[in-house]
Amino acid sequence: MKSSIALSFCLLFGLAQSHPSFGQQDASSKAKQAVLAELTSKLDTKSAKAGDAITAKTIADIKMNDGSTLPKGSKLSGKVTQVESKAAGNGTASVSVLFDRLMTKDGQSKPIQGVLVAIAPRPSVSDQIASSGSLPQASTRGVASTAVATGAGLNANEERGENSSMPSGSSVKGVQLDTKLAADGSAVLHSQKDIHLESGMKIEVGLM
Repeated sequence: MKSSIALSFCLLFGLAQSHPSFGQQDASSKAKQAVLAELTSKLDTKSAKAGDAITAKTIADIKMNDGSTLPKGSKLSGKVTQVESKAAGNGTASVSVLFDRLMTKDGQSKPIQGVLVAIAPRPSVSDQIASSGSLPQASTRGVASTAVATGAGLNANEERGENSSMPSGSSVKGVQLDTKLAADGSAVLHSQKDIHLESGMKIEVGLM
């Protein structure tokens, strides 16, 4: 009887190890489709709260796995699921975000489960010139305010609308992006300082 119980326990333990919980999934490996976008909203862990909206727009036409094309400028919307400032987090700030809706420019909308798998600083003016060969149109911000940190502009594949990808994780100085999803399926950013996400930061969202 004891041996049977022990065998059953071993089998259950093996199943648990081979089928990790949702919160243990690796976002980049589980994603079925990568969508390159840029943030169109701001977030600061000093003032953000759970439920706050987060938005982004695609930066190129993207060919989807089903053969359709997602137009450039399509909107991704989501929310902050958890947030903790540096002061509240005993010296560590964190924020969890999840994208849950995709809207095209012609008004079509559908629910999604979009997970942040990569984030990079907003491109500086010099990066944009190197990418496009000219100054950004209708730019009223000075170099000092635009050059938040070094970051790459669109590459040739992205300009042509071909699928590309970013290095997984965070290239924002001092900010780490967890490779594992939180229990609610959201992606978690950590930092030893309060986290400031700015409009224009480049992101990759994995559609699960």
